[in-house]
Amino acid sequence: MSELTYCTARSTSTTLQADKSVKKIVLCECTGHEVAQFVDENRIPSFHGDIKSPIKLYWIAPRAENIIFINDSDLRKWVKEACEYHKIPHILLALILQNENNPNTPYWRRVAQFGERSITTAANAIDLIISIIPDKVSKGSSGIANVSDKALLDGVQNCIKKYGRPPIPTSVKKDILGLNTDTRISGDDWRNDLYYAAAHLRFLIDRELKRCFNGTLSYDDLKKVIKAYNGKGKDAEKYAENAMANLNLGIQKKEIFIFMKNKTIALIISIFIFLLISIFTYSTSNLWMLITDNSNYIPKESNIFQFTPIQIDEGSGGYWRYGKDSQNYFYFSETEDNIYYQMPIHNHCANFNPTNFQTFKLGVILKNLQNPIKNN
Repeated sequence: MSELTYCTARSTSTTLQADKSVKKIVLCECTGHEVAQFVDENRIPSFHGDIKSPIKLYWIAPRAENIIFINDSDLRKWVKEACEYHKIPHILLALILQNENNPNTPYWRRVAQFGERSITTAANAIDLIISIIPDKVSKGSSGIANVSDKALLDGVQNCIKKYGRPPIPTSVKKDILGLNTDTRISGDDWRNDLYYAAAHLRFLIDRELKRCFNGTLSYDDLKKVIKAYNGKGKDAEKYAENAMANLNLGIQKKEIFIFMKNKTIALIISIFIFLLISIFTYSTSNLWMLITDNSNYIPKESNIFQFTPIQIDEGSGGYWRYGKDSQNYFYFSETEDNIYYQMPIHNHCANFNPTNFQTFKLGVILKNLQNPIKNN
C-alpha cells in the first residue's frame, strides 16, 4: 500500500531513460474531476452543538492538529473534507453518520456499540497477522461510519482504479511521526474511516446511478444510494426511509444534523464580521482611499483600522488633510512635499484645534514619509 505511486487521472509522464525498472501504466476510466452534488444541499442547516453519539472515545492516530483532544467542530470539519476529497454530497455522509450514530440512542447502548465496533476492529487487525478469527467476527462493520471490510475495500479499489487517487490524502494519512495510518482496517482510525466511508459512497453512486457519475442527485437518487449503503431488502429500505425522513425534517428546521457543517453558515458569519469591522472602524474607507489614490497613505504611526480622516482636501485629489487615531492627531502639509505632522491627543496646548494646524504648538513632530525629523 505505502509503495503505490498515484498520478493524475487520464495522464501519464515519461520515464527517465536510465530507469530500467518495470513500469505499469493504467489508464483510469474516469477523469477524477467528476463531482456528485445534491439538488437541495444549500437548504440544509448546519449544526454547531455537541455531538452526543458516538461516545467521546475515538480510535485515532495522533496528528499535529489533534495530538490528544478532538472537539466536535473538528469532527464536523473532517466529515466535510472527506466529502470534498471524494467529490460526493456533504449531506449524504452526514445522513449516513446520523443513522449509524443516532443522537437519541440511550447511553448504555452507545457504550455497547462502541465496544462491539472496537472488538471487530481488533479482530480484523489480528486476523491480518495470524488469520485465525472467523470472517463473521473480523470482517464485520466497524468504525464511526460502521463500514464493513468488503465495503471499505470496494471503495478503496474504486477510487484507485477509476479515479487515480488514493483513498486518503497524504496530508491526512501521515501521523505526527510521519507514519502511514492508511491500514485499510475499519475503525482503526476514525478520521480515516470518514474517507473510507466517502470512498464507498462514491463507489455506490457510480454503481447505482451511472459510471463516473458527474452531476446532481435527486431525492430518489439519494435514497437509492443510502439504501445500497445498508444492503438489500426491507431493513435497507427502512434504513433509507429513516434517513430521508431526517432530511425532510432538517430542511424544515425540525431536525438537526449533528455531523453537518455547511459552508453557507461560515459565509454568513464571515460577512457579519466584515460588516462589524466596516461599521465600527474606518478600514473599508481607508482601503478604498489607498486603492483609488496613489498619493494617499496611512501614517506609519497608525494603522488602517484605527486611522480616521477628519478633514478631506477640498480639491479633486480626495486625500486627507487632517486625521486622527486613538493616540495622535495628524496634519498632512499643504505647502511641503510628502510631510505630515503628528500631535498627541493628550497635549497641553492652549486653544488646541485638531483641524487648525496653527494651534499645533511645541512638541509637534515633523514627519517625512521616509525619515522622521524632530521639530524643535
